[in-house]
Amino acid sequence: VDSLLTPKGASRLRRALVKGRGLVPLDTEASRMVIDGRPAPPLEANVRVVNFGERKYAIVACRDVTAQAEARREVEKAKAELERRVQERTQELTAANVLLQEAVREHKDAEQRFRAARDLAEEASRAKTEFLSVVSHELRTPLTAVRGFAQIIVKQLGRNVAPLVQKNQAAVRSLDQILDNLDIIILESHRL
Repeated sequence: VDSLLTPKGASRLRRALVKGRGLVPLDTEASRMVIDGRPAPPLEANVRVVNFGERKYAIVACRDVTAQAEARREVEKAKAELERRVQERTQELTAANVLLQEAVREHKDAEQRFRAARDLAEEASRAKTEFLSVVSHELRTPLTAVRGFAQIIVKQLGRNVAPLVQKNQAAVRSLDQILDNLDIIILESHRL
């Protein structure tokens, strides 16, 4: 696997194997991995180490995260465009400010308009700050509850259900899938 992945992706995979679980981006875009004669799409590995008898087995399930990678690129592209537009707008505002200052020197009533515009911008900034604070709080509160309940379910399954299904392979696989899904919920709610 090390020969196919980038050093960073291989290192992440080894750490997850040592840890016994993890959700690992594999950096396949910069690797030598080939699937069906084409370079591998961006992959994310879900690693789980399980004990079976006296042996340990690593279960590594990979999924194509092309959509997420494209979404990240789109966000970066939108961010760059927004920064460019902000810079253009800032330059425009800077030029307008110079003209406004000249007009202030010439006319007293232009000074009053400038002050009113400044007050309006400060009010908009306060409104934006308040809005972001409310949105952040409204997202954080339910996500904290989702993560907390998922963690409780993981503990309860491990404590109460895992001992009951040890001899039933289908039930063990089902329980492992449920635990993996809960791990994803916990990880993604923490990330959000």
